[in-house]
Amino acid sequence: GFVWYGAREIFMSAAVPMRDFQSYFPGRYYWIAGFFSTLGEGLKEMRIACCAFQFLALVAALFIFSRVQRTFSPLFHVSCLVFLCLMIVPFRYFDAGLVAMELLILIALIEKPEPSFLQATGLFHGIIFWFAFNHGIYFGVALCLLFLLTILKEGRIIFRGIHFYFYGLFVGVLPLILFYLFVPGFSEATLDFFGILVSRNNDLAYAVPWPWLVSWKNIVHRFPSTPQRLLEWINVVSIGWLYVLYYLFCGISWLVMIRIKKEDLRKNAVWVGCVILSSIYFHHMGRCRGLIYVGESMLPCYVGLLAINGKTKPLHFLKKAVVCFMVLCIAGAFFLASSVCKKIFLSPALKDHIRIGRDIYWDDVQSIQLIRNIEDAVNRHVPREESIFIAPLWSTFYCILDKKNPSHELYLIFPETEARQQRIIDDLHEKNVRWALVGNVFVEGNLNFHLSKTHPKLWSYFMDNFNVVVEPELPRGHFLMVRKDIS
Repeated sequence: GFVWYGAREIFMSAAVPMRDFQSYFPGRYYWIAGFFSTLGEGLKEMRIACCAFQFLALVAALFIFSRVQRTFSPLFHVSCLVFLCLMIVPFRYFDAGLVAMELLILIALIEKPEPSFLQATGLFHGIIFWFAFNHGIYFGVALCLLFLLTILKEGRIIFRGIHFYFYGLFVGVLPLILFYLFVPGFSEATLDFFGILVSRNNDLAYAVPWPWLVSWKNIVHRFPSTPQRLLEWINVVSIGWLYVLYYLFCGISWLVMIRIKKEDLRKNAVWVGCVILSSIYFHHMGRCRGLIYVGESMLPCYVGLLAINGKTKPLHFLKKAVVCFMVLCIAGAFFLASSVCKKIFLSPALKDHIRIGRDIYWDDVQSIQLIRNIEDAVNRHVPREESIFIAPLWSTFYCILDKKNPSHELYLIFPETEARQQRIIDDLHEKNVRWALVGNVFVEGNLNFHLSKTHPKLWSYFMDNFNVVVEPELPRGHFLMVRKDIS
């Protein structure tokens, strides 16, 4: 809903990401909005737009896999399946694909550090910034690390014509530059975005799920049946071992990298590129831990292990880790896709569907019933021409209900300053918002992440100025509210 709502706003209202609504960097929204212009603005069309981007990512991955395995060998097919599973995530369609494209460009640059490749690298780097600023930073650090490594190994700068890279970079970031120059308020919104990003750097940082710390008692307490408990135990242990292997790969590989001869650097371009990029995404995995972030960061590590060969002796002792890593990586990838697979293989009695716009949406019975309950409650009480404020994170319902968010904020999870909370309150007053759908529930498994703690001033505002409309069908902890002057 976060991306879907933003793309709809661009397509239907010519809104500007970050300035007019809370968002990531603009590229992904304009990519989806471009498809909306020809296909329509529904959920199905959004997924088609994301699939088009993931197709490009899969092409990049195929090129990479073909460098380390014979094309159409069993291991080649397995590798493609692993990458496809890594891309099946609920709400991060672009990130794993960007990592695959970064890896392909990095490998090509190691093999052929020519002006044309440097220019293409700069252009691609600028486009990454357009889609995701954090990935742009990671790729920039990876390039700096590569330049430094080649200087140390070669004893000279081998990237002649480095200015071609900056030419390409300028062209790639030109859309952002134009936004900064000609879109009022965009630069201020970007600075605000960076301030939030820095201040919330560890808000979602959980402890690493080391496999030897998994508590069976906690799993038994959370899940009623033995199959569910076993499935959860395997899931958590698999994630933990993926972290262990990722950290081991990065650490041992750099010890090998120090010993590798300069003539072997380009011969092992795939492995070198994977080690560099894995080391940079080490930060990404540690900053916000979970299977989704493992999926985004895992491809360079996986390919790096496949690229190990017996021709270079320092790399030989790592070969035995490949089989073990592959099994765990595949297990983790399939568990990453487990929510999707679970829905696909549900028995007909556990499935249901609902019409959303022009699309028929299928899901499990509980999810469909939730959508029906919210739709019925809002349609029963809220006049069609009136807006409604939804918090903390059900932005999907703006699209389902065909309502416009009356505030800039879409994702009210993190602890917020009083000034920003007051800005939301001012938006609600300015636009005369009389209805709200508010949830005061734990988010992301964090006991401190519920609205009354993250936004105490906003929560007090609702308690003082709104009455709760009795709706027994709403989920526990969620309330439909109406302003007191009209209740």
